[in-house]
Parts: sequence; C-alpha cells; structure tokens
Amino acid sequence: MKNPDRFDSVLPHEVALGEQLARFLHELDSRATCADTWRHFRGFAQSHGFAHVTYSFSSGFPQERPDVFMLTTLPADWGKHVRFNPTLTQSSYTRLHTARKQTSFLFGVEFSEQYNDIPAYQTMLERLADFGFRAAIGMPLRSSCAPFLGRVSLGNRMDREAFLNLLSRHGLTLNVAAWHFHAQYLRLFRQEKLEAVKLSPKQQEIVRLVGEGKLDKQIAAELGISFSAVRRRLEAALARLDLGNRNELAAEAVRRGLVRDRVFNPGTEETTILIDHAD
Repeated sequence: MKNPDRFDSVLPHEVALGEQLARFLHELDSRATCADTWRHFRGFAQSHGFAHVTYSFSSGFPQERPDVFMLTTLPADWGKHVRFNPTLTQSSYTRLHTARKQTSFLFGVEFSEQYNDIPAYQTMLERLADFGFRAAIGMPLRSSCAPFLGRVSLGNRMDREAFLNLLSRHGLTLNVAAWHFHAQYLRLFRQEKLEAVKLSPKQQEIVRLVGEGKLDKQIAAELGISFSAVRRRLEAALARLDLGNRNELAAEAVRRGLVRDRVFNPGTEETTILIDHAD
C-alpha cells in the first residue's frame, strides 16, 4: 500500500458517526491489555458525564445465572455489600433483562416506578443510590459464544430529567463504544490468560487463594504458615506481576486460570467483583 500511515490517524471519511466516537475506536485499537482497554472505555464514558461505569459478563445464557466477572467504579463498600447480601444479585432485574432482552433499559431510584412489581429490586436500587447510582442505563451485550451475556451500566447522581437529556446527547455513542469495548476486552482477556508472566509454585498458590476470596488468616491456616509469611508472599506476587492491590491480584487469578474459570466454564453461582479506583 502506498500510504500505510493513513491507518495512524482518524481521517475525514471515518467521522460520519461523530468525531469523538471515531477517535475512541481508533485509540481502542492500540490498547494492548485488559486494564488499558477498561481505562480507555471508563474514561470515555466519564468524559461524557457518566460518573460510574460497571462492566460484567457471564456464561449464563440461556439460563439466567448471576454475573461471574465484574469491573466497576463503584466504591469498595458496594462490593462488600453484594458479597454479604447475595440475594441482591439473585433478585437483580438488570441481570434477568440482559439474559432475555437486547434492549437498553433505564434503572435507578429516579426510574423506580418502572419496577413497582419487583419490590426486592427497588430495594437494590435504593442501595445503589447510596453509592451514587441514582439514574442509570443498562446496555446488554449479547453474543452467540461464551461468554454469552455481557452488560455495561452507566450511571450518576443526576435527576431524571437531566439524565434523560444526557442520554439524548450521548446515549447512542456510548452504546456503540460499549460493544467495541466488550469485543476488545474479551479478546485480550483470553490472550492474557495464555501469555501471563510465570510465577513460582508458591506465588501461584497465593494468587489462587486470593482469587478464591480467602482472607489472610484463612490463607495462613490453609497453607500452614504464619500471617507474616502470607503478607510476604502477597507482596512478592504483587511485585512480580506489577500490580497495586489485592483486587488486581484477584483479577489476575481469573485471567491465569488459577481459579475455576467461571466465565468460560459456567455452573457457579459466585460473583467476582473487581473494584476499580479511578487513576
């Protein structure tokens, strides 16, 4: 080809659906890791006024199983709340809608009248509001191969009118961006599981136990080592993998296949929640 550099920038014939979307997609192509791909989409959504972004996927289709992998910008307390209140995910309309319909849908306390027939879900919406998710839209991401069910949810503290106005301006753009982000993330997710940095047997063991949700005291008891030894192994694994915290280590355990693959090997009712703290 005479002009290979034409692929290095966004050209006029590529912006028919909007320059911002074209630039997002152009830059998405260069994202080489799951973490970078997530940061790119998260930043794009937040730059358009959606303070909170949640991404999840599951192999539950056609059966409606809970999400088994989740990235979210919601506070860590939300993840704890879900873990200690499993009925929240079991009664989640967002999950059931994703399994049964492809239409995007509004939720949050600003739209709670739409769910008067589901009291348990209204309770969940009230709890979400406490964490900044007053108004939100869920975007199902369905496919014919595992993981069958994906979803992006975008929300903020806006009132009903302001949120609908925001959607009228940016909703379709974010929907297209979500689909492309989902495809890129899953491709890299599979790739990273195969190209992971090698760990020693002891490091693999500690990463696996963190991925299973074990606390330090539980890990110490299972391995028959001291609490301080557990901390040293954790620090060594974090340094080896260049990770910053325990949540990232749990995500790494999933990517490496050190814990049961709950995305590509369905059958579990557990949920892996990764709390993302914006850079």
